Amino acid sequence: MIIFAMVMNAVCYFVSNIYQNKFSESLADKKYPLPLFQEVWMGIAVIALLIIKLISGEFQLSVDTLVIAAISGIFAALSGMMLVLALGNGPMSLTILLFSINSVIPTILSLFLLNEKPTVFQIIGIILILGIFILINFNKNDLGMQIKKKWFSYISLAVLFTGINLFCIKLQQNRHPNRELIEYTVILYLSGMIITMICFVFLYRTEKDRKKINFNFQPSVFYLPAIIVALMQVGAMLCSLYNSSRIPSIILFPVTQLLTLMLTTIFSIVKLGERLNKKTIYCITASVIAIVIINL
Repeated sequence: MIIFAMVMNAVCYFVSNIYQNKFSESLADKKYPLPLFQEVWMGIAVIALLIIKLISGEFQLSVDTLVIAAISGIFAALSGMMLVLALGNGPMSLTILLFSINSVIPTILSLFLLNEKPTVFQIIGIILILGIFILINFNKNDLGMQIKKKWFSYISLAVLFTGINLFCIKLQQNRHPNRELIEYTVILYLSGMIITMICFVFLYRTEKDRKKINFNFQPSVFYLPAIIVALMQVGAMLCSLYNSSRIPSIILFPVTQLLTLMLTTIFSIVKLGERLNKKTIYCITASVIAIVIINL
């Protein structure tokens, strides 16, 4: 059952990535639908989580959980939008490759903010990940894939924001181990919905020709992906909650990230026709090693 839950965790993230990628293809140069898309799927996720919580037990929420979750939601929302923009401006395999190494951020933040002492493996992992970012940034045109100029900025911000979100989750777990998990996630999504709405208002007000803005989104490229992303995110969270009390994080997180990366890479090659040259394969191999050793 534990192995099944771990695999399903990765599958949920994988499917979520696919449908976020599908939505990103419909954006073109329009950015205003992005926060609305995120608003919809986060809203659906909140409703699903509240139903689960009402069935499972009473709602409990401490003040520090509320504060940490609210901060976490800000970065989760920004990360989600940056990831979709990155998917729309670069290959899915390479985007998820870089996105999967976001665990370096909470590790670095823990060293400075929680006074944790780095292990040799963590230092090696951080150096390796920084090397991957530098290699990809300066060799984007040599990776055999169509990559737009803004892609690296989007994916870098997605990694940074996700890393801060993960650090907040780690901080929450340190304060309340395996408690108030669903409550935390609900507040996270609600906070994220506020941020995405602010982003939408900003994008709407800065739109040069508002008369051309169309809110009649096609269900197949907007609402269906939003529903699936919401359900997959909730499914991934429930699997993570189930596994977190049974599997050490040293095993859980790297295995989940690696499975997600493998599924995404296979899908990108088979279904999207992406081709990996030697440099990309080197980056994937280095990422796999980095993900493993940074969690040792």
